[in-house]
Amino acid sequence: MDTTEGNRKIAGFMNLKQGDTWQVWNGHRDYSDVSDLKYHSEWGWIMPVVEHIESINTGNKMHTVVIQHSQCEIFQESESGKKLLFFRESAKKITAVYLAVVAFIEWYQNQ
Repeated sequence: MDTTEGNRKIAGFMNLKQGDTWQVWNGHRDYSDVSDLKYHSEWGWIMPVVEHIESINTGNKMHTVVIQHSQCEIFQESESGKKLLFFRESAKKITAVYLAVVAFIEWYQNQ
């Protein structure tokens, strides 16, 4: 999957549509074209997505995102234990997070 398609999937997961504008701490962001989306390259874009993933509770299952070194893991936790859903590694930490997030979104939308 290319970056454009991944960014489009993340925007949909975050309920953003083309034409949306939203406030952030240092101004505002616009989504007038998919090229405006920076989930793949800016921490200020991808971390709200990580927080959104961690806020999802499905029944008695929660999700945890672990970021360390150049790796990202996404776990599903329930009363019966912790299960690794996705592990991604890349030369750049943000790329590993981006790839894990996109994989989670694809999985989550098919649940």
